[in-house]
Amino acid sequence: MRKIALIISMIFLCSTIVFAQIITEETKTNTIIEHSHKWLWIALIAIWFFLIVLLTFFFKEYVKNNTRKNKLMKRKLMQKDESPITASKLFNRTNDTQMFEDKIQSLERKLGDLQEKVNKFEKKRDGIFLENNETDKTNKTVKYLKGKSGNAFSIVSDTPDGCFFKLVNEKEDTAEFEYCGTLDNARSQFNSIFDNVCETFGSVHNAKTVKTIQKGKIKFIDSKWEVLPNNKAKIKFE
Repeated sequence: MRKIALIISMIFLCSTIVFAQIITEETKTNTIIEHSHKWLWIALIAIWFFLIVLLTFFFKEYVKNNTRKNKLMKRKLMQKDESPITASKLFNRTNDTQMFEDKIQSLERKLGDLQEKVNKFEKKRDGIFLENNETDKTNKTVKYLKGKSGNAFSIVSDTPDGCFFKLVNEKEDTAEFEYCGTLDNARSQFNSIFDNVCETFGSVHNAKTVKTIQKGKIKFIDSKWEVLPNNKAKIKFE
């Protein structure tokens, strides 16, 4: 639009200059009627007025077109920038919320599993603790055997008085036993103490010590603790 207006103005300007020169030359060489000279200037003014109107019209149209284009461009940019971005943001927020909720649910499941494992561990630990306590109580309760007759003992005592064997590792109807008497007891009552329940090694007469090198095994049968032939305790005199 600017180029067209500029071309038109240049054309009219050149034509005006040429026309003015022609008039000047004619005025110099020939005598021109004053009346016709006035009409020529009127025509020139009219041409310039027409040129100004034309340029004004083109300028207004140019401004209108630019304004319209700018509005359309802004509207398109708003549609491209706002709507998709808003929708995208909403979609992203929805996805983020869903992901956050999924993570919370996953953590809750893991916490539930962990709590279940902790509960199982505590139950197992309590069971082991109770079992150990019962075992400790059983082990701490020392019992002694007496009333020997053959390979059996008829009396279980809580005190060592008059007893030569200790009852250990008792479990239901089975247990183990070991010698708990002195060397003097062994010398003075050797047969009554050891016959049918122990195997002895070494000489009791020359020994300085006596010890159980292998515990014997005993079983509760018919209200008595009996020692089976292959389960005798082994006693060594040194």
